[in-house]
Amino acid sequence: MGDTVDTLAASGDEIKPYKIHIPSKFLQLTRRKLELTRLPHESASPKSEDWWEPKPEIEPLIDFWLETHSWRSQESQLNTIPQFRIPLQPTALPTVLRLHFIHIRSSSLPSAPPLLLLPPFPLPNLSLAHLGPLLPDFHLVIPALPGLAFSDPLPPNTHPLAASAALLDELMRRLGYPRYLVTTTAPATGDGDVNWRLARRMAREAGCVGTHMIAPRLAPPGVLSAPWAWVRWSVAHFFRAGILGYEEGDFEAMERAGRYRAEGGPPGGNGIFGLGALREPNTLAYALCDSPVGMLALVLGGLRAAGGRVGEEGFWTRERVVTLTELAWLPGPENAMRFWSFCEIHPDEAEPATTTTRPSVAITVFDGSGGDHGSAGPGESYIYPAWADTQYDVVHTQRCPGRSAQKGLLAFEQPEIIVEGVRGLAKALLSKNPRLFSPGEEASTAGGIAPLERVVVDGDRAKPVANDSGVTVTVTAEAGSGGKDKGKGKEVVESTLSPPAPLPVRDPLLDGESPDTLVEGAKTPPLEKASYS
Repeated sequence: MGDTVDTLAASGDEIKPYKIHIPSKFLQLTRRKLELTRLPHESASPKSEDWWEPKPEIEPLIDFWLETHSWRSQESQLNTIPQFRIPLQPTALPTVLRLHFIHIRSSSLPSAPPLLLLPPFPLPNLSLAHLGPLLPDFHLVIPALPGLAFSDPLPPNTHPLAASAALLDELMRRLGYPRYLVTTTAPATGDGDVNWRLARRMAREAGCVGTHMIAPRLAPPGVLSAPWAWVRWSVAHFFRAGILGYEEGDFEAMERAGRYRAEGGPPGGNGIFGLGALREPNTLAYALCDSPVGMLALVLGGLRAAGGRVGEEGFWTRERVVTLTELAWLPGPENAMRFWSFCEIHPDEAEPATTTTRPSVAITVFDGSGGDHGSAGPGESYIYPAWADTQYDVVHTQRCPGRSAQKGLLAFEQPEIIVEGVRGLAKALLSKNPRLFSPGEEASTAGGIAPLERVVVDGDRAKPVANDSGVTVTVTAEAGSGGKDKGKGKEVVESTLSPPAPLPVRDPLLDGESPDTLVEGAKTPPLEKASYS
């Protein structure tokens, strides 16, 4: 199942444990810029219902950033996450690119399904580490897309979606996962449709055996392109009945939405950044690279557009918002802007209505009901999951209340929806092939890929233990499940596994001190030389 770490080390292509360390001079630069912030004057009156006056939110956050927040403390916490970098060069790229990723192996089964979790563009992968404990029955890989966080940027004139898909497929293969699952973590709206378009590409990568899509862009079947699907849709729509792959709730949801676009998919949505289309990236890149407060305003605007609110309680505390802003600003946001712009001005190719091989998918949709936002209202659209049948093999469907346009922060505020969609996908695929993810003859051992802390597993709980001799796994099972004692109680079975092979350790001062994308040199930024603390 792919190369072992020893093989990679011998070839010079090591998977390296990674620790964040921002040079002190850039933290000093951040502080100076915050102290010299000039905010705009307030406007006389709102101009539209989307008008936002950020000053009452931004001023207290600037004070908190200067007086209370400690990046070094946050950096230490982030470095408890199992992070790695690996040099990759798939055939789609002319040069080697180092990809940063989180790798959390399942604490229960070596043959657990590998899951590639795609962060909502353009958020960093480190912001999704909280999903690890929610998915203990998967080998979880969370990459940073090229040019974001601590992954190297793509070469000029490289299509970011095609290159990213090739890189991610190569990453999973190199980690020892020739077959894996993929899930998106946000609806397919806004920001160049990166979430949706990358998910579509990943679904057709060689190693991907199933993809969980959230509110995907789907078109109704056409009478010429998919005649049988069109007949099913027409009959079900005429009778408004739960037949032929449709449910009664589908038609109720469509009534709430009121309309759908001919090309399918949610008709609006501004994604995480809340800005809609971005066709020229450099103006915004220059503004954001020079202003941490500008980056903060963009993050707050994105939270607001997706229904998030900053407060003393809840997920979006001041600490989290400032840390997320720093993760976007310190490495430099210019590559995210260019990734986004390239996708806006280079439309993705259309998928064929019928193909010889249809990728297996699970689909999560939102019906516009319930939640804090009421009915769907203008601009919302409902997607019939059955519309995917022309292009995909839909093995699992999940219908949830709420508006897809308000689910950009799903991974943070309702992660259980993602978890249930992924588990539904895995269960459906494993019911067809129970050995789908079982190690084969060429499989590497459970250890030696990207080791986690040693853990004790008791039911669904896991906790670290100090044990240099290996891993003690405690499994609770029904006693005598196959004989006359069936159902009489439970027994505890313990086994000890060999410790994973150690990974080569880099010298942080010589190799890949983060962030590599910061402006370096004696002249820029114009600060005195500072020690790295």
